Amino acid sequence: MKKIFILDTMALVYRAYFAMIKSPIFTSYGLNTSAIYGFINTILKLINNHNPTHIVAAIDSFEKNIREETLFNYKANRDRQPEDITSAMQYIENILEYLNINFIKYPGYEADDIIGTLSKKLSKDKNLHIYIVSMDKDFGQLLVSDKIFIYKPSTNFYSQDVILTYKDILKKWGIKNVDQVRDILGLQGDASDNIPGVPSIGPNIASKLLKEFESIENVLKNIHLLKGNVKKNLEEYAGQALISKKLATIFTDLELEYNLEDFEIKEPNLNLLIPLLEKLEFKSLVKKFEESDDKNKKNTKELKNYSKNIKIISITDSNLEYFTDFLFKKSELLEIFCIVQNENIYFYIENEEIYYVNKKNCSKFILEILKSELLGKKKINLITFDAKKLFAFFFEDKREIKNENLKDIQILSHIINPEYGSTIENILKMNNINLPTEEEFYLALIFFSDIYKNLISEIKKKKLQHLLDIEMKLCKIFFEIEKEGVHIDKKTLITLKNFFLKEIDNVTDAIYNLAEEKFSIASPKQLGIILFEKLNILEKPKKTKSGQYATNEEVLLELKNKHEIIKHIIYFRELKKLNSTYVEGVEKLLDENNFLHTTYNQFTAVTGRIISSNPNLQNIPIKTSLGKKIRTMFTSRHQNGFIFSADYSQIELRIIAKLSGDETMMNSFLNNRDVHKETASKIFKVKIEDVTESMRRQAKSVNFGIIYGISPFGLSKQLNIKKKEAEHIINSYFTEFPAIKNFMNMQIAKAKKQGYASTVLGRRHYLRDISSRNNVIRMHAERNAINTPIQGTAAEIIKLATIDVYNFLKKKKLNSKIIMQIHDELVLDVPSEEILEIKNEIPTIMEKVNIVEIPLKVNAGYGENWLNLG
Repeated sequence: MKKIFILDTMALVYRAYFAMIKSPIFTSYGLNTSAIYGFINTILKLINNHNPTHIVAAIDSFEKNIREETLFNYKANRDRQPEDITSAMQYIENILEYLNINFIKYPGYEADDIIGTLSKKLSKDKNLHIYIVSMDKDFGQLLVSDKIFIYKPSTNFYSQDVILTYKDILKKWGIKNVDQVRDILGLQGDASDNIPGVPSIGPNIASKLLKEFESIENVLKNIHLLKGNVKKNLEEYAGQALISKKLATIFTDLELEYNLEDFEIKEPNLNLLIPLLEKLEFKSLVKKFEESDDKNKKNTKELKNYSKNIKIISITDSNLEYFTDFLFKKSELLEIFCIVQNENIYFYIENEEIYYVNKKNCSKFILEILKSELLGKKKINLITFDAKKLFAFFFEDKREIKNENLKDIQILSHIINPEYGSTIENILKMNNINLPTEEEFYLALIFFSDIYKNLISEIKKKKLQHLLDIEMKLCKIFFEIEKEGVHIDKKTLITLKNFFLKEIDNVTDAIYNLAEEKFSIASPKQLGIILFEKLNILEKPKKTKSGQYATNEEVLLELKNKHEIIKHIIYFRELKKLNSTYVEGVEKLLDENNFLHTTYNQFTAVTGRIISSNPNLQNIPIKTSLGKKIRTMFTSRHQNGFIFSADYSQIELRIIAKLSGDETMMNSFLNNRDVHKETASKIFKVKIEDVTESMRRQAKSVNFGIIYGISPFGLSKQLNIKKKEAEHIINSYFTEFPAIKNFMNMQIAKAKKQGYASTVLGRRHYLRDISSRNNVIRMHAERNAINTPIQGTAAEIIKLATIDVYNFLKKKKLNSKIIMQIHDELVLDVPSEEILEIKNEIPTIMEKVNIVEIPLKVNAGYGENWLNLG
């Protein structure tokens, strides 16, 4: 017999949540995952213990349903759904999807009605047993044959699961047929669903009445035969009894276009499921899925076989001719896959041997041949992982890379799956491949062909070849930028270090004096005790989940006017952070010639922005006096040379003006007017000439804040004004700029429909939480839906500008070099004899990057260091 389990999803979620109410599970970031964890385990237990051939989940529709129209207060006495269950539901649907379990909603109807319709429809198959997985007593009415059951999962580890047949239902209620469950509930009511029933009629009286009269309708026809309170109440509440029966009736005739084949048990989609389980911090479940997956086991076995049987050939001078035959005769026809691991580079052609070269033991001649053939020519189809590692293997210094057919699996994966990370571990997992051991890491090459074909297919399907082209060009450019490095003036660095250390000592003494004792200022626990117990700065201070006083930056900024010690602590923290990261931190990273080589990552931000790391040069605060001091040590490598900076002006506002089509904002940019002043004039309803600096500052905060979904609370804190005033400013903004509000609403609606937001060039940011019923989570996704086309498009503009500026410098054979990309800014190191050409040409090149068809403006300057730019 075939077996189908039909899940009453909400009932199982509630059961799981309350089963763990005394010892709930939380993630490290505070999400209660009890309901999710229990729900998954219930499903796995069903599948493992009962081997169903089919499974489907029914989920309540949250639109107003038909029963609410019948009785206004239907379910009104139920407690409000716990917030933790609301938060869980977005993940429940994802988990069902990734487990390959079909789930069904039907607008205006409950899960009960979906289950009722499926039970009736599927019961026509005589070779199918139907199990309704729920604890709800209403479902007894559906057990119309000996092939339909109610499966009640146990409520704890000590009790057994229960399977009820139609005979059990008849016995439980004392009725003749299961259809009378509706009459029982109509008479006695159901408090959990606010089905009123008839006062003073309980299960026993209801059962007796139905034994004699069979249905509520017949009971009411024969009221004259009854006596006492039963007769009196039935006469008074006859209508209520009929309504109650209607509310208890499960619909079995919804128009569901599903067949049994749609619910067949399938293998879970592990490349989606495992990352989600990891995010939810279900370590035991992650391990269980990894160990039980047949495909993973198969691949692990294949890897072991490969390690024993495949030929691993070391390239040396003695077999060089054999290797060059292999490389040069076939490279024009076949794709060559390569990976760098430690000091080795491995090559693989499908169904051939793996060749490798050890950098230390290999002759320079072989390296030069490889370098020339693989990277110095234009037609070899070379596919690698992390191309910058490949470049670094061959090039001690920066060198132009000519191979135009080079492809990087890491870049391909990030374009297609930006939210899953692009480490080789994640890419292999997404393709259901167990990791090889560290010693056999190169064996991943064996699977690169299939992975590459799948990714390229997706690139073509989504028409993203242009993004791949841009990213591959940037990969080569950023390798050169990293190799070039940024020159740091060591004398300035030492001067700054001495200044910071002295300032740290001074502010430490000031804090000790105000606290009247010495303590560890860097310790949140000790600091909290000083501030809130000794100095009593606040009567009811905030506390963290661990129970200690909250002393984060947000808390301190709120308290900065409460006590003099607070401003010293804020200053102390800024000094320590800047010194450790950008003074002493930079000093440790300098090479022997005082050059700093940061890393530019193309795979971190889902919007496509480039991220600098080790150190992050994009995080040096330019608005503070301390941050400005840091920039003075960034100088030219050329004697009497200059640091040149070209920065896009208000690029994100220009993009939103164009994408929204707002005429006022567009005209400001087209006519080169002050957009913040014009915004202030609009929202404060004053003439341009009457706009004060305070008004302009507030308008500027709103203009930029809107892009990031700023709230009245956020704006009030930013401007230090009351929340109502901030709310009025935002409302006034949207009144005056309706096109922008309409654009934001359209972006959210579009993201909900297609599941992602996209940039002008088509880069996708998938938003799986865009329809979450958790307000906080959904609003975060909505902000991303608005922000992605703006910030992501701005990232595309600076990327294209980087390519164009790089190509210009190469074409003109200039000695000027791009040395940094900082958000919307390009920084160049320029010899003095080239500064006039750079000053005149670079802004023009950058302003010509025109993918949004609105005038772009570049502010440029140059000077002896990165701060003093004239």
